[in-house]
Amino acid sequence: MYEILGELANIAVKVIVLIGIIKIIKNKIDDSKTAEEKMTDKQKEIRQKEMDRYSEQTEKWTCPSCGSLNQKYLTTCSCGKTKE
Repeated sequence: MYEILGELANIAVKVIVLIGIIKIIKNKIDDSKTAEEKMTDKQKEIRQKEMDRYSEQTEKWTCPSCGSLNQKYLTTCSCGKTKE
């Protein structure tokens, strides 16, 4: 009888440890998201406006596909998207 209770307690401890490990791994995965992925829609909109204003001031254009800044004389971004 005590052997069965001991085994059940042993299994319960292992399950609790595994749950803790899973939570740690999940948190690490969440932390690895890029800043872009963590941004809200409003933050993305503000960032895009700032990039647009910067590109106007520096005579550059922002790629609508990847967001890269390109020189005004370039008609195609390095990602392959053409200037609109």
